[in-house]
Amino acid sequence: VKSGPGEDLNHVICSIDALPDVLPGDDDKHCECLLTPGSAFYQSVNPMLMEKEDAEDAGATLVSSCELFSAARKKRSEDKTQWEAVEGFCSEAWEQKARSDKRLKGGSRRMSLDTRRHLLSARIDVRFRSVLKSESNGAGWITRGWISFVAG
Repeated sequence: VKSGPGEDLNHVICSIDALPDVLPGDDDKHCECLLTPGSAFYQSVNPMLMEKEDAEDAGATLVSSCELFSAARKKRSEDKTQWEAVEGFCSEAWEQKARSDKRLKGGSRRMSLDTRRHLLSARIDVRFRSVLKSESNGAGWITRGWISFVAG
């Protein structure tokens, strides 16, 4: 929440009624502004809910992002295929192509490129770093995965 023009301080009411809806469609709203950065509880929060700098300071490893996939796409054929799969989430060039091709045109609820880029980002909580190390093949690929799905 940004402060107003010419204001140094910002007064924020921590309420789902006062703050914008950061998770449209999520039925289980909560208010992270009640968390105290640096506290033990804050360190136990999903690193994707933390500020980027706090997640990095906590040691939460970035394992998925447009930048990682783009940088790796010229290394091996698997990486190139991975980029082709995620390019629509990441690439400004793909976005331009989609605007000019009516078959690719999004509807009225289309997500912005920035939103899609953000949704493709994932971090491994520092408490699972040893699992990441044991399940990685050394080339940036994880040999197997566990998926959790929580529906509201």
